[in-house]
Amino acid sequence: MKNFTFSKRFLHIITLFTVLSFSTVLAQTPGLIYEPATGLGTVVLDPNGDGFTSLSPFGFTTDDQVQSEIPYVSLVFPMVEPNSDLGPGPNCGFTDFVDQGDQDPVQSYVSAANNWLFRMRMGNTSPNAKSYSILIDTDGLYGAFGPNRDPQYSSSNPGFEIEIVLATKFGVFVYDVNNMNCTPVISYPGTTNYQKSIALTTSCG
Repeated sequence: MKNFTFSKRFLHIITLFTVLSFSTVLAQTPGLIYEPATGLGTVVLDPNGDGFTSLSPFGFTTDDQVQSEIPYVSLVFPMVEPNSDLGPGPNCGFTDFVDQGDQDPVQSYVSAANNWLFRMRMGNTSPNAKSYSILIDTDGLYGAFGPNRDPQYSSSNPGFEIEIVLATKFGVFVYDVNNMNCTPVISYPGTTNYQKSIALTTSCG
């Protein structure tokens, strides 16, 4: 599995991103960063500069969240994320979110320098370009009904205001989706704001 990480200031989503991948690179050490960020993103996503997302330069051995160099916290999910559940998409691929059994397919962390980082756990990796999004509700209003309904609700957007997009090969971009603006309000082009690394667990075999 691969890891994507991102941060807010860097939007390494990401808004610095780290993408963890499960399969494919099984012969390599869990925690190894096999596609590092460039420029200033390197310092944010790999603070000690050892080429691993693990706290130890020897990689993950028991838990790739507990042993992470960056103390990510899982986003709230209703259940363990199953693999092979995409329907028409390929099972255990680079679009299949997976976890290690404790509801951690996506994690985040805000650093002391105010970088907002995200880690995404995917079933596999691929060199081709692809996009992953984080949608954010900033006003606590959501849906078309009830006391907390969003006055800007639509069938295509029930209440999100911000979208952070990791577009591998292209960069990390932030959109104001509250106003349906298709132009990024913040752009981090290139590979400065994301990296890919190897996860510990192999839920996809």
